[in-house]
This record gives sequence, structure tokens and C-alpha cells, in this order.
Amino acid sequence: MLRSFLFKIIFYFGLSVLCIFFIPSLVLPKKAVAFGGMLSGHWAALCLRLILSINIEVRGSENILKNEKFFVASTHQSEFETYYLQTLYNSPFFILKKELLGVPVF
Repeated sequence: MLRSFLFKIIFYFGLSVLCIFFIPSLVLPKKAVAFGGMLSGHWAALCLRLILSINIEVRGSENILKNEKFFVASTHQSEFETYYLQTLYNSPFFILKKELLGVPVF
């Protein structure tokens, strides 16, 4: 329970710093935003590994297409895949349900 609390504090603090640092990227080219997203994915993986001792295993990474467009559908069982998928794919686009736009601060 203590590690979980520590993880939340450190993870969200670091994520907040990244978000503040990358505010100017909203007016910069798409590559800057994609880089910020990739950093957030690496930050999530680092926190999971160091604080909660969780190792991430990607199976089938040899099947990921390089320099081609494709569609990935995920079940969104947690926030993690939103962060970590950005480290696996080159500048992914995210599509969300219209109902999610009604959630405050989303």
C-alpha cells in the first residue's frame, strides 16, 4: 500500500512537470507533441519498474509495421496503455468517443 501511494505521488508529479514543460508544444509541429507523449510513456514505464517492480513485456514486437499506417484497437483497461503505446508506435493518433468530451478537464 505504501509503494502504491509512493508511485501515485511520484508518477503524477513527474507527469505534471512534463505537461507544464510541453505546453509550448501545442503551437509547435506535431513532432514536438509526439515527443512529449513518448516521454510520458517512458516515464510511466520507469516508475512502474523502479517503484512497483513491474516489468513490461511486449510480445510480437517484430510484427509491428514500420513506416506504414495501420489501426490498433485497445480495450483501455487502464491509463497505462494510453501512455505506453506512444513508445511503441511512431506518432500515433488517438480517437476517442464523443461522450468523453463531456468529462471535465479531459
